[in-house]
Amino acid sequence: MTQILYTDSNNTVALTDVVDGITGDVIANADVTFRLLDKNGAEVVGQVWPLALIPTATPGSYAGTMDDTLDIDHNWTYQGVCTAVSDEGVTMSIKCEMLGQDRDCCE
Repeated sequence: MTQILYTDSNNTVALTDVVDGITGDVIANADVTFRLLDKNGAEVVGQVWPLALIPTATPGSYAGTMDDTLDIDHNWTYQGVCTAVSDEGVTMSIKCEMLGQDRDCCE
């Protein structure tokens, strides 16, 4: 599923259900980061990368807020990359398609 990024706005990114692939145990203490890449694989300008995602009230879930200064263009496709590393050094990487959109005043 494509996620929406709004232009000229703060955007929240969240990673949920971070679990150990072998045991199925929730990983509540991972080091989780996010990067937003353009179509050429370069980091999008306007944010310091990587963005650290912090644990939420739900175990195994992490979130962070991207700056409203990101250079996001309407109808351009981007790739979001989340990386989670457990205390044991197990790494999980998730990539998702993201689409830049302007907000309409009369949605």
